[in-house]
Amino acid sequence: MGLWNFSKEMSPKVRSGEKKQTIRAKRKDGRDPKVGQKQKLYEGLRTRKSRLIKTVVILNRTPIIIDLTNKTVHVNGVNLLHRHIRKLAHNDGFGNVEDFFTFFGKNNVHIFDGYIYKW
Repeated sequence: MGLWNFSKEMSPKVRSGEKKQTIRAKRKDGRDPKVGQKQKLYEGLRTRKSRLIKTVVILNRTPIIIDLTNKTVHVNGVNLLHRHIRKLAHNDGFGNVEDFFTFFGKNNVHIFDGYIYKW
């Protein structure tokens, strides 16, 4: 069973069920969560105020590459149209596409390589 941390802004959306997915970078050790695996979702993980939001089972894991330089997204090898990027951003809890790209570019990366996990 794995653990994922969510920000104060995202945890209410996870708790209410509005947010039923998360996008996570591929792990360097290759031990990425798999379909059928349980994940514990927390707010404030590794702090005194840590709270378990819920435990979920991964239903789907899809590869995603976000090109932050060109503002493009490839899901399972398919380049998404802008309207699909907008829907992806909304489903992941972001108010708009710009916030989505800003979040994934915050570590000064140009290419984000990861997975979309749905529960």
